[in-house]
Amino acid sequence: MPNSRPDYTRPEKLNFGLNAEIPRSIDVAWGARLIYPNQMVSDRQSMIGSNATDKKMLLNWLNGGVFAAAMKNAKLLADARVITPQSYETVIVYEDESGIIKGNPNGSGGYLYVCAYLKPEKTQKRKIKRKVAAKKYVKK
Repeated sequence: MPNSRPDYTRPEKLNFGLNAEIPRSIDVAWGARLIYPNQMVSDRQSMIGSNATDKKMLLNWLNGGVFAAAMKNAKLLADARVITPQSYETVIVYEDESGIIKGNPNGSGGYLYVCAYLKPEKTQKRKIKRKVAAKKYVKK
């Protein structure tokens, strides 16, 4: 039976985080290896992508309260045993209209690997607005 899962293989990889769950169509992503279920270790996070504006947009989204909400959700998922340190299931830890954070312990016994990225529609809207703004200044 063929694999119906989308292609998540990418040329650029996070040093820390859940690489397997970042869609190939996503340019900018952030990831981390947390101490299970929700303890952040500052030197166990990384970011990929070439667009500095999109990177800033993603970090602003994460630091605007989303990451804190995601960490509360991770704890709730662990308490409800939706995820365990031995599980291999990917869960959506947080999602809103702008972006998504996914997590998976990968059977590690003590870590939760996470990735975060903005939804393509969010970054596309920004790019379209920039193009429209740029056209206003183009002289014919």
